[in-house]
Amino acid sequence: MSKLTIIAVLALAAVPAIPIPSSAAESPLVQAAAAGDIAAVRALIKQGQDVNAPGQDGATALHWVVRADDLETVEALIKAGASVTQANAFGMTPAYIAAENGST
Repeated sequence: MSKLTIIAVLALAAVPAIPIPSSAAESPLVQAAAAGDIAAVRALIKQGQDVNAPGQDGATALHWVVRADDLETVEALIKAGASVTQANAFGMTPAYIAAENGST
């Protein structure tokens, strides 16, 4: 999947934010992605971690790796079932973040 294709798919993802309770625990996958630990992200995907589990702000691992502009890990998350339409608590989808990043 090309980077342009991923951005095009993500650009179609515009849904309202889903409120996340403030007591929501951070998933290990979100923690690893937020920390930029790509080896841990890939290991957690292989272990079957929920790729759509949101962090406290509603951001998923996909939000974080899109922000890092890591195409290979974006592809791995999407292949594992990560939702490209899931918005964080601020209404930002991975597509919005990609656009903000200037990803092409």
